[in-house]
Amino acid sequence: MVSSDKLKYYLANLILPGQEYSIEYKWTGIMAFGMDKLPIIKKLNDQVFVGARLNGMGIALGSKIAEDLSSMMIEG
Repeated sequence: MVSSDKLKYYLANLILPGQEYSIEYKWTGIMAFGMDKLPIIKKLNDQVFVGARLNGMGIALGSKIAEDLSSMMIEG
């Protein structure tokens, strides 16, 4: 069973058994690891910002990284 099928199975059978649901969006990504444990958070140019190399901690760090990047975008 591939990962998305397994997640759908858990949703239908463990989290929401017997209930109707719909999935509006799904996301896939690449896990980026590096020797340095700090994530890369930087502005490459006026239209490109990077939040990467979360070393498998994307779920835990993603919200904070997004906040940092949005602040960088707003501040210019």
